[in-house]
Amino acid sequence: MSEQQEISRKLNQRFLGKTIEVLVEGKDKDLYLGRSEYDAPEVDGLVYIKSQRALRPGEFVKVKIYDTLEYDLVAEVLS
Repeated sequence: MSEQQEISRKLNQRFLGKTIEVLVEGKDKDLYLGRSEYDAPEVDGLVYIKSQRALRPGEFVKVKIYDTLEYDLVAEVLS
């Protein structure tokens, strides 16, 4: 399984520094959860979103990817 995690992490690294549009799905502690057009529910990873303003589920936001995890992306909302 660790080999698959490494492959996934390398694939996710292609998004580092990129701006993408994300659909907000909810919130977990201090981060919002969302999916990009590349992520299928229940199959693919999530985009963890840092935002200074409140976001609503169903809202589309532009984010910049600043970190990657094995299966997920970490991003910040662009103003």
